[in-house]
Amino acid sequence: MRGEDVIYVATPGGGSTTEFRRDPRISGATFATFVNEAHDWPTHIRYERVGEALKVRVHGRPDQFETSFTLTRR
Repeated sequence: MRGEDVIYVATPGGGSTTEFRRDPRISGATFATFVNEAHDWPTHIRYERVGEALKVRVHGRPDQFETSFTLTRR
């Protein structure tokens, strides 16, 4: 957290870090969307709790690649 902001820090492959701020306008009780419009890709990372699973959606601008996947407990 930074003040009232929830910050997600991505470090893909152990490389450089990129910060995404939780956007309360597009977040709710069971999901959180983290945004960094200045980043090349992705610009949005959304986590949603569905039962015991965690659904993840990663995307950029409308003309960019989007991916999603579900994490489950074993």
